[in-house]
Amino acid sequence: MKTLGAPLTAHLLQTVTTLAECWLVTRADGTKLGFTTHDRDLVIGGVTYEAASGHYQSAVASTSGLSTDDVDILCLLESGRITEADLMAGLYDGAALDIFLVNWADLTIGVLYQMRGARTGEIVATQKHFTGTVESKTRRLEQNILRTYTPDCDADLGDTRCKIVLDPTAWAGGTVYAVGAVVKGSIYDARRYVCTTGGTSGAGEPVWDTVIGHTTADGGTLVWTTFEAWTKRGTVTTLTSRRVFQDAGRTEADGWFTYGKLTWLTGANVSYQMEIKSYSQATGEFELFDAMPYAIAAGDTYSVHAGCDKNNGTCKTTFGNILNFRGSPFIPGIGKMLEYPGTVS
Repeated sequence: MKTLGAPLTAHLLQTVTTLAECWLVTRADGTKLGFTTHDRDLVIGGVTYEAASGHYQSAVASTSGLSTDDVDILCLLESGRITEADLMAGLYDGAALDIFLVNWADLTIGVLYQMRGARTGEIVATQKHFTGTVESKTRRLEQNILRTYTPDCDADLGDTRCKIVLDPTAWAGGTVYAVGAVVKGSIYDARRYVCTTGGTSGAGEPVWDTVIGHTTADGGTLVWTTFEAWTKRGTVTTLTSRRVFQDAGRTEADGWFTYGKLTWLTGANVSYQMEIKSYSQATGEFELFDAMPYAIAAGDTYSVHAGCDKNNGTCKTTFGNILNFRGSPFIPGIGKMLEYPGTVS
């Protein structure tokens, strides 16, 4: 059901209308971008809708049932605000999208929404255009919204359900810390410090004992124990492609960073992130799941956190976090149901 005000309804009933279509894109990082089929920019609700006609879309349909009403789009990369690099970096994956009509001759009479609260699906970018799908709200009804039984953990490493602190806050003076609190030093040292005796921190940052397992006294009774940091930093020494590079300074064991996430701190890809497909200690080589939007160069710096394969053994031995494991490895699966009567397992 669409409810329109009288002025817009009257305009739609006219033989000749002055309608323009508008698209409002809201990326996951909160950035809002507006586009319109009108030949001039429009300002609506404080957002400037850029005049852009280089796109094609399938018809916007709306049904009374629960069938999905998706829209296929093909757009030329003619707007300077949407770049191939941003598309390849995934900044527009899952972006919110509203499509509506306005009377460009009188923007005060309201809007007619054709699609509201939609999300962008898979986007494929090239140097000159990109294609994708806009998924309506009803598409979400086809997705699981409740937890399902799986042998592997369904939490993401470092989230509120996992509770691993990947990148702790920096130590602060005159602060009360309870047992279990985690901090890092103000100067990067590839360590995390876990409070093993609670108390109030001193006025000045202590001189950290960076040897794994050693302790550092702080203030009156506060004691920190040293552990290896989950998040590390490094520098590219050599490179093979936009997906593969080497860091000769790495000493972590094979697979330590596999399935982790890397964030570029400097270089052409600064602030971009990518998941890690594999890591080898022997060569210090990282292979990313996808190519970075820009070329990687020797000397580029990055931060990277340890990876998790979501197995209960990894959760227990690597992270010591089995109490927060969110899988169900001991629930019988389909294999148990298909066993022949009398089979001993």
